[in-house]
Amino acid sequence: MLYNTIFFIEAGMGSALCFKGMVDAVGSSRGLVFRPLDPVIYSANYVVWRRDQVFSRAGRLVVAALDEAFSNHA
Repeated sequence: MLYNTIFFIEAGMGSALCFKGMVDAVGSSRGLVFRPLDPVIYSANYVVWRRDQVFSRAGRLVVAALDEAFSNHA
């Protein structure tokens, strides 16, 4: 969602808060910079879906990759 926000920032309509690394991926070529907050603010992130959700093959691969990446963070 940061990509859409860039247009508002460029028009002088304000600033944006985002996670570290997002500006590098989306906005650094447009002159945006990341300024960390002080003191540091932490945020928990969640991936959720319906209990009876039927996933496509691609969806199952994403869930499996997330499981593998975060299995030892529970």
